[in-house]
Amino acid sequence: MMSKLSRLIVAFLVSFHLGKILEGAPPGRDPGDEKIEHLAEVYKINGKDAATKFKALRELNSKRAREAAAYFEQAKAYEIAALAFPEIKDQYIRDYLRSVISRKKDFNPVVCQAALHELELLNAENLGRADGEHIAAVANMKEELAEAIARWLAVPAPKLPHDPDKSAPGYKVFLTEAKRKAATITASSPD
Repeated sequence: MMSKLSRLIVAFLVSFHLGKILEGAPPGRDPGDEKIEHLAEVYKINGKDAATKFKALRELNSKRAREAAAYFEQAKAYEIAALAFPEIKDQYIRDYLRSVISRKKDFNPVVCQAALHELELLNAENLGRADGEHIAAVANMKEELAEAIARWLAVPAPKLPHDPDKSAPGYKVFLTEAKRKAATITASSPD
C-alpha cells in the first residue's frame, strides 16, 4: 500500500507541474490549460484541442476519454497523457493510458514518475477475489510498465514470476531502485 508521504509527494509533483497556482487565469478557465497548451506546442498539436482532450481524459464518459487517449497516443504526447493520471476516474482509460505511456521510447521525468506511481498502485492491488483474467491483466501491465521504466533508466528489467502475489516483493525492490535512479536523471525527451 502506498504511504501517505508517497501520495503527498506525487500530488505535489503533479500540482507543481500543472501549475495549479496561476494568477490571472480567465474566469471559467482551468489554470492547467495554459500548461497543457504549452506542452501542445512542444508536441506540435493544437493547444485548445489538447486542453479539451485533456479534460475529456478525466471525465466518466468512456467514449470521449478513449478518443482523447487515442489523440495523445497518435500525437505521441505522452507527457500530457501522464499528467492526467491523478484525476482519471475510468479504470479502462487508466489501463489504456498505462499502456500508452509505456510505449514512450526515451526518458521523460513526468512520464517516468507517472509510470512508477502506476506500477506501485498495481503492485499494491489486492487481488484476493479477482478472476484469473484480471490477475493476468495486472501481471501483464506490471511487466509492461517495468520494462518501459527499465528502458528509460537503462537498468535491467526485473525477471519475476507472472503471478502478481509472488512478484510483488521483487517489484517493490525494482521500484525503490528505479525511483533512486530516476531522481538522478536530468535529461528529458518529448517523444
